[in-house]
Amino acid sequence: VYDLHIWRIGGKRTALSAHLVIRDHQHWPVLLARINHVLKSRYGIDHATLQPIWFSQVSGRIIPIKPLHH
Repeated sequence: VYDLHIWRIGGKRTALSAHLVIRDHQHWPVLLARINHVLKSRYGIDHATLQPIWFSQVSGRIIPIKPLHH
């Protein structure tokens, strides 16, 4: 986890924003669903913005992902 922020919205809802370092982009959709489920079921966080950052195993550098344009 990189750059984690948690705050209250309107005094009742909890929001979370984070960048997550991911080694394999193919696992991101399943991982995202699992993380959102855990955040809501365990911590009551129902508003999460999670952004993947791809970790390059070859160079050991963090590579930010660019938004896909459809």
